[in-house]
Amino acid sequence: MRPKRLLILLTALAFLAVASYFSYVFLNGANATWKPGKSQALRSGYCRLLGGEMKSDGCGIAGCIQTCKFPYKGADKPCQSSADCSGKCVVTSPANWTYSPEFKEIPAEITKCQQKGGLFDCSEQNFKARCQKEPLVNCETAWEYDHGLVKKFSAGCIY
Repeated sequence: MRPKRLLILLTALAFLAVASYFSYVFLNGANATWKPGKSQALRSGYCRLLGGEMKSDGCGIAGCIQTCKFPYKGADKPCQSSADCSGKCVVTSPANWTYSPEFKEIPAEITKCQQKGGLFDCSEQNFKARCQKEPLVNCETAWEYDHGLVKKFSAGCIY
C-alpha cells in the first residue's frame, strides 16, 4: 500500500474511533465513564455541534438528567393538525392557561369545550395552534390540536 493511502486510512480510522467514543458518551449520558464535570461540558458542546440544545429532564434520586433536544423542522409555523408538523400541532392561544401546571388540571379554557372521551371539541373556542418547537421534557404537558379537537399529551416523568 502506498504511504499516502495508508496515512488517509489511518486518519479515517482515528476519526471514526474518536467519533464513535463521543457518540457513546453523548448517547449514554450519565452512564459514561468520564468525570462528571468534563462529561457534561463535552456532551453539551457535542450537542450544540449537532444542532441541539441541552435541556433538563428533571432531577430525582440519582441526580439531574440532561438530554440533547433537537428542534423540529418547521417549528412554530401555524398548523391545523400534527400532519402539518414534524412534531405535534399544539394549542398556543390563549398564551397563558388559567391553571397551575404542577397540578396537571384541565385548563379553564378547555373545560368550555365539549368533552368526547379523551378529546375536547374546541372548534368554537377559536384556539390558535402552531407546530411544536421541540420534544417535551420531564413531566411537561401540552395540548395537541387537530382541526378543532384538542387532547392532552405529556412527556414521561423521570424521578
